[in-house]
Amino acid sequence: MHALLDSPSTTGAYRITVRPGEATVTDVELTLFPRQDINTIGFAPFSSMFLFDTTNRTAFDDFRDAVHDSEGLAIFTGRGEWLWRPLANPQRLQVSAFVDSTPNGFGLVQRKRSYADYEDAEARYETRPTAWVEPIGDWGRGAVVLFEIPTRQETNDNIVAYWQPEQKVLAGQPFSLTYRIHWDSKMPTSNSGPRVANSRHGRNLSGSQELFVIDYEVGDLDVSRARATVEASAGNVLNVTQYSTPTPGILRVSFELDPDANQAIELRATLAIEGAPPSETWLYRWTG
Repeated sequence: MHALLDSPSTTGAYRITVRPGEATVTDVELTLFPRQDINTIGFAPFSSMFLFDTTNRTAFDDFRDAVHDSEGLAIFTGRGEWLWRPLANPQRLQVSAFVDSTPNGFGLVQRKRSYADYEDAEARYETRPTAWVEPIGDWGRGAVVLFEIPTRQETNDNIVAYWQPEQKVLAGQPFSLTYRIHWDSKMPTSNSGPRVANSRHGRNLSGSQELFVIDYEVGDLDVSRARATVEASAGNVLNVTQYSTPTPGILRVSFELDPDANQAIELRATLAIEGAPPSETWLYRWTG
């Protein structure tokens, strides 16, 4: 398919090649011809919906265990690090930018694939596709931008993600970009080390601190010398633990957060297992 974009600021020519299959693949080749400088622009944009899951379940009086088209933003950075950012339905608009150079890929991902995860016989959220963007060529420096918009309705797409280049799109200078989108039940590539299977958030037993629980898929790795590391941009991280669960191949990491009067805190967690590749890096923004 060929498409023409036309607006007061730019004209764009697109060639889109779609290859249907069990995993549908879409190639997008584009060139913009700007009429004026464009300071902010997003490429490979997606919208999705996230209402609730085990991180914010108590905010909804609903018979289902989770309601979302996507549960996380995954990024494979140019440095070779895998990032996993569970999505949120915040009380106020949240905008996050994950700065990178020459990214290997990013996407809005639906990982939970069992009907029992949702118990919705109509919407069938376990069947919603994952969309993974594979950059073609060197995209240079920029950021994967994530918008999380408050909503009380599952009919609203409240999640937006796209790539924003650091390079400005300038008047009179053509700007070209190529990428491939993989539409499937899973990502076409993934981390070979421990991967986040689930994230939970609540209060600790005394109700005095925030409690976070992260389940990592570890397979048959020897976890006797596993070590979890948790960092926070503010406040205090307490009682970091890791232990096996009754579910085979799952190692649980838990920690408490004392916000110490802060209203927004960026959290980062990793799991190191001797002899295993690095785990996904778990990222989360706590807001009071």
